[in-house]
Amino acid sequence: MNETICTLVMPGLVFGSGASLEAGGRAAALGVSRALLVTHAFLAEQRLHEPVAASCRKAGVDVVLHLIPSASRRRRRWSWRAQRPSRRA
Repeated sequence: MNETICTLVMPGLVFGSGASLEAGGRAAALGVSRALLVTHAFLAEQRLHEPVAASCRKAGVDVVLHLIPSASRRRRRWSWRAQRPSRRA
């Protein structure tokens, strides 16, 4: 009998009011020097990612921001109508 055993070790999960302001200190304590911050484009427009990014920078962690495009952009780019072949002969 073959069994596969997987172990996932993660740092603790922290949540609650003000928890995002601890992101930089916690990342630095884990030895992180560069972090990928993933957020939705709409949230980035509202600058809601800035407290987390500032916390990381303050702790000496370089931040790379990745934006997830809005649904309207994805629909235009990957719509069924744009992908299906024409039925005209």
